[in-house]
Amino acid sequence: MINPGQLGIWLAQRREIWQFDLMTARDLDGYASRRGLGLSLGDVQLLWALGLLRADLVVSVKKLRSTSFLHVGQTPEGHNLYADQRSMRRHRRGWINLAVGKELPNQEIRPLFHPFRYYVLHHIDRVLALGVGRLQPLINVSGYQQLIEWLLSGLEGWSRSRQSVEVLDRWTSIADLAIATEPWMYAQIFRSHTVRGPLTPEQFQQRVREHGTEVAEIYRRLTVDDVDELRQALCIDAEAFDPNRDVHTLLRLGNEQRMQLEGRLGGAILFRTMAELLRRAAEEVHSTQLREEDELGFGWTPPGAKRQLYGDDRLFDGNSHAASEFVRRFRLDHGVRIRWYVEGPTEHAFLTAIFGPGANSGVEVVNLAGRVVANGALAFRESLKRDLEAQVFSFISIDADRADNVKVIKAAAEDDLICGRIFWSEPDFEFANFTATELAQVIIKMAIEVGCPQKAIDRIPNAAAGSTSKPELFSRVNHAVPEYGGIAAGASWGTSLAQFALSRGIIGEHDMPRPVVEGIHEAWRVTAQGSYHASREHLRMDFDTGRMVDRKANVS
Repeated sequence: MINPGQLGIWLAQRREIWQFDLMTARDLDGYASRRGLGLSLGDVQLLWALGLLRADLVVSVKKLRSTSFLHVGQTPEGHNLYADQRSMRRHRRGWINLAVGKELPNQEIRPLFHPFRYYVLHHIDRVLALGVGRLQPLINVSGYQQLIEWLLSGLEGWSRSRQSVEVLDRWTSIADLAIATEPWMYAQIFRSHTVRGPLTPEQFQQRVREHGTEVAEIYRRLTVDDVDELRQALCIDAEAFDPNRDVHTLLRLGNEQRMQLEGRLGGAILFRTMAELLRRAAEEVHSTQLREEDELGFGWTPPGAKRQLYGDDRLFDGNSHAASEFVRRFRLDHGVRIRWYVEGPTEHAFLTAIFGPGANSGVEVVNLAGRVVANGALAFRESLKRDLEAQVFSFISIDADRADNVKVIKAAAEDDLICGRIFWSEPDFEFANFTATELAQVIIKMAIEVGCPQKAIDRIPNAAAGSTSKPELFSRVNHAVPEYGGIAAGASWGTSLAQFALSRGIIGEHDMPRPVVEGIHEAWRVTAQGSYHASREHLRMDFDTGRMVDRKANVS
């Protein structure tokens, strides 16, 4: 794909546009070992000397006579710069004992490597790992020696073959292409770049464009399928090395700090970043759109699946709504997912006591304070429109006996302004969700807390019995128990109802129809796994049931 030595020429001419620093052999040793490879100090230098690993630039105090190294310039200190143009070659005796008698270059010759050379090191490390189980010596020590000899024999035969040269050349070529593409496509991935050296921002951009023009010629010689094959290899390698594909996606939605990750996870992120660089370059050159990296690797992602789940086929192009939908699957998005509108302080206090602050639970409770009709109707509709724009579900709890409020909500549902749920309370919040006996128990607890005499408390159950609405309940209790001082709806009453429901396990039960319990369970489900885009695209509000139904169905 790229002629050996060309990458070194570009690096010598435009080194300041590359965003990743080149590393010494010693630095790459540490970089690779911290990312899960079994390398020791000096291994990178040895692999380079043996011709198994190509350097990106070579710095030498003295001039090199070998035609394997092309002179491409000098360092500011006056040292010679060379491009490593060695091709991968076949070793007729294989890799076994390849380093025996090999003299390493002296310290006056210093190879430099882009971090993407880690990809080649990963495969060399994988091939050299014999894969013997750690417990083998405990099971059969004599068999252990035989197994080692058999594995070494296999490695020797493979490393003598032409196939070993072909795959090593392929690994090297993939790294070459990713390294060449890095300065051109870096800003598209990370949304930022660093201007290095004495260049002005304008000069920097000009050099990046010039470099991109040359690299684009390589991609024109490659078909889209060619690039996809390389990307698929990178993503399979990433998943085989660290199988947490969703974690890779989460981290790649962040900034460039993900490139500092270590362990196998850090290696996998590096591979997927290389694949993304190749994708973005191919998309620009061939004016097409390819599958993103989370769709590659093991398994198969059906076309359109991401759009169904997240509202877009692309997660990594800056669509914050799609990215947020993905993040919400893991409960990592602490923004508001549901805005729950209620009529007064009782419902507001009740739900706030259940969910806590909206920023933590994903549920924000809004007290309309009766402002649904008249001047408040416009504000309410605007709030619903803002919910749609922000992709926030709208839940509404309303007393069914308020005809004026019902009319406003019905109009909003017919105008397709509600994506969520409507919960009707008949006749009111209290008696739609609790029995008269349960409400009496709540009042008793409140009376005890304020020091009401026991004789007065004993009259509460009989006073509450037979009540069928909140006004009737309060009137009876206040008449029968004047010592209490008067019970009324409000925040204190709503909080006490919530405490009672939690203490009695009512929130977790389905012993009787309770609209608020149904709503709480639905809210938990939505905040955990509900897809706003799928709901909005395929469903609409049925005013009569308060539920979302198929858009194709006839809705009253």
